[in-house]
Amino acid sequence: MKPIAIHGVPTDLGTKMRGSCVAPAHLRFANLHGVIEALQLKVHDDGDVYVPVRESLPARATATHHVREIADISAQLARRVFISLQRQQFPLVIGGDHSIAIGSVCGASSYFAARRQKIGLIWVDAHADLNSNFTSTTQNIHGMPLYCLLGKVAPQNIALIGARMIDPPERELCEVINNFPMHDINKHGMQDITAKAIAAASAGTDAIYVSFDLDAIDPTYAPAVNTPVMGGITYREAWQLLATLHRTGKVCGMDLVEYNPLQDSGDKTARLACELVQAMLGKTKL
Repeated sequence: MKPIAIHGVPTDLGTKMRGSCVAPAHLRFANLHGVIEALQLKVHDDGDVYVPVRESLPARATATHHVREIADISAQLARRVFISLQRQQFPLVIGGDHSIAIGSVCGASSYFAARRQKIGLIWVDAHADLNSNFTSTTQNIHGMPLYCLLGKVAPQNIALIGARMIDPPERELCEVINNFPMHDINKHGMQDITAKAIAAASAGTDAIYVSFDLDAIDPTYAPAVNTPVMGGITYREAWQLLATLHRTGKVCGMDLVEYNPLQDSGDKTARLACELVQAMLGKTKL
């Protein structure tokens, strides 16, 4: 494995739920560096992207659902991810709400596009995140990032895994990408779904980026997320998915988003998040 470059994005501007802005600091405190170094990997922590304090913003920002601020955060993060890949590092982006994936995936896509190459995208989430400002009932941008990335990544190379709460306007777009909802996982098993997702994300591409929303996991295992939805992926299935992705040798970077420390009890979700990072980076369970 390449050296790991950690990029914190301490934002909850993409949602009305407060708390994910402190997630990067909390994950570091939960020994994120240590669990990575335990795998004999080098860690370069590049600190946090600048995010303005919500309470310091003008009324205009609230009225527009922080779209300008999120655009600026996305641009900063895209540059950071691009540079990490240029340095032959593996960008590990810790959020923060899922709006941050606009920046991270754009950065990865741009890096490979500059080399006339393409990426696939595996999006693990309880939600489709395919709303737009025309369809969203909440206008929260953390429900729109995958929509924003259509075209930056070819739809046929996008695999959505674990969705179980899809809004009616999103269903048509779910037909354009490769959608593997929870009822498919329950019916066919995670091993089969993972193989299909990897095949879709790999077809004609040179690398795969993984964006992992912790709300994809059932709240029994990961209660401290912004928008928990019952009936999700088990801890074992999540580990199996990420470990299998690691073995492809094609994953170029990863987001870990929507952790909300204000909802955690005894750091249960923080510990799980750190273990999932280990799975992505090659730890094997005996």
